[in-house]
Amino acid sequence: VIRALAAAKSIKLQAFFSQYKKSICQFLVESLHSSQMTMLSNTPIQSNEMQKQESAHQREVALDILSEIANVFDFPDLNRFLSRILQVLLPDLAAKASPAASVIIRTISKQLNVNRREILINNFKYIFSHLVCFCTKDELERALHYLKNETEIELGSLLRQDYQGLHNELLLRLGEHYQQVFNGLAILASFASNDDPYQGPKDITSPELMAGYLQPKLLGILAFFNMQLLSSSIGLEDKKMALNSLMALMKLMGPKHISAVRVKMMTTLRTGLRYKDDFPELCCKAWDCFVRSLDQAHLGSLLSHVIVALLPLINVQPKETAAVFHFLIVENRDAVQDFLHEIYFLPEHPILREIQVVLQEYRKETSRSTDLQTALQQSMRAIQHENVDVRIHALTSLKETLYKNQESL
Repeated sequence: VIRALAAAKSIKLQAFFSQYKKSICQFLVESLHSSQMTMLSNTPIQSNEMQKQESAHQREVALDILSEIANVFDFPDLNRFLSRILQVLLPDLAAKASPAASVIIRTISKQLNVNRREILINNFKYIFSHLVCFCTKDELERALHYLKNETEIELGSLLRQDYQGLHNELLLRLGEHYQQVFNGLAILASFASNDDPYQGPKDITSPELMAGYLQPKLLGILAFFNMQLLSSSIGLEDKKMALNSLMALMKLMGPKHISAVRVKMMTTLRTGLRYKDDFPELCCKAWDCFVRSLDQAHLGSLLSHVIVALLPLINVQPKETAAVFHFLIVENRDAVQDFLHEIYFLPEHPILREIQVVLQEYRKETSRSTDLQTALQQSMRAIQHENVDVRIHALTSLKETLYKNQESL
C-alpha cells in the first residue's frame, strides 16, 4: 500500500518516509510497546534460562517488525533505518517510562552495538524537548525520573551534557509550544552551572528575565536555526516550524537584544528565503517581524538590505511585501531619511504607490540641492555597497544617470 501511495504521488520511498517520519515512528512505538507489554504481562515466573529465551524471542519479534518497516521504505539495512529514526523514536519511548520501553531501547542499542546509556545520553536533547512539549507535569517528572535511572546520571548532569544543544532543540518548538518551551527553558536555567554567563535570578518567570538568560546563547541559537534551514535532510514542515519559532524568539528577545545580533539574524532570514516558492507568506512575515523587532536607530543602515532581499516576493506576496516597505519608508521616514538615496530600484507596482510618492518627494527635495557631481558620488558609494544585489542596482542606476546627462558630461 505504501509503495503504491508513493508511486501515485511520484515520490521516492525515502522522501515519502521523511515526510511522514513522526507519524510512522509514533505508530511504531505504540505497536512495539503494546506487544511488549502483552508479552511481559503474559510471562509467568520462569527460570533464568527460560527468561533469557523469552527475552531473546521478544527482541527477535521487535527487530522483525522494524526490519519490515525498513524494507518497505527501501532502507539498505536495519541499522541505517534505526540510526535515522532514533531522534524521533527515543523521545516517544522515554515518554512511556515503562519496563516495556526499556526492553525496546535495549533491543535497539544491542542491534546498533551501542551502549544503552550512551544512546539515551546522546539523544537526550531530543528526548527532553519532546517531553517538555508533549507531557503533563506529572508525566514529565515520571519520565525524567525514569531517564535518571536508565542512564544512572543525575538530572542536573544530564541537562548540562549538551547545554547549548538543549536550548537549541527547545527553541525550535517555541512557535508552536510557547508556554511549554518557556517552562522547559526555566528548568534549564534552574540547573545552570556557576560559570554560566547569565548571572541573574535562577527562578525565571518573566519574558524580560528569559531574554536576559538567553542573550549570551543567542548567536549559537541563530547559527543552529541557520543550519536547520540549510540542511537538505530536514523536511519543509520542520523548516516552517523553525521560521515560526524564529519569529517567536524575536518577539521574546525584544529590540535591545535583536538589534545586537541584527546582521546574524538577517543571514538566517536570507537562508529562509530559499523557500520563498514553498512558503512565501511565512518568509514575508518573518522579515516583517524582524524590522519591527529592531531599534529605530538601525532601520536606515539595513534599509537597502531588507528591500533588495524582499524584492523577488513583490509579485508573489505583494500585500505582505509592501507592508514591510511601508513600515520602513513611510512610517519611519525620519529614521531612514539619510539612506533613502540608496533606494532607486523599486519597480513600478500599484501596491507600492504610497512608497513611491515618498521616494519621489525625497528626490525632488534633494535634486534641488544636489548637483550632478554629488549624484555621481552617491552612485559610486552605492556601487561599493556590501550587498551584491544593491551593487547591481547601483550600476544600472549609474548607467541611466550617465545616459541622461551625456551633454553635461
